[in-house]
Amino acid sequence: MPVAALVLVILLYVYLLISKRELRKPLLAGGVVAMLLVLILTLLVPSESTNRTTRVSLDDLTIDELILTRTERGATISGRMQNGSSNGHIREVVIDMRLFDCAPGHQDLDDCLIIGDASAIARPSIPPGQTRGFTAQFLFSNLPVLSGELAWTLTPAEIRATQAGG
Repeated sequence: MPVAALVLVILLYVYLLISKRELRKPLLAGGVVAMLLVLILTLLVPSESTNRTTRVSLDDLTIDELILTRTERGATISGRMQNGSSNGHIREVVIDMRLFDCAPGHQDLDDCLIIGDASAIARPSIPPGQTRGFTAQFLFSNLPVLSGELAWTLTPAEIRATQAGG
């Protein structure tokens, strides 16, 4: 609705500029002043997300109770995330997943073939000291047919958080 109101104001402004010759100079001066005010406010007032961004360490994040579900083009991971930070509200977590094709009974992933890498974003919205469920969908391209057993690793790569209460 605000966009529609802005469009109407601009159309009225243009109409008055065209139809009312006696108002052109004051309208043009007012338009310049309005544009300068908008520019100054845009540059001086930080956005809410910029103003409230904070850092939460990857060490403050605990991920557990993971369930991997294979999909036609990738995988879905669901589980729980715990925010161990005292002041950061976790909004998003970028997660990296690596898939391996391993011989039956493998002991070490170093002996397995890497068959896929992908990243996904989970949006759990976790206040400080709390736990939430999450789901992330990974898309893999050109996955080969498994010759052994599927194994995988999940690594949180980045946390996007705001100050608690924001």
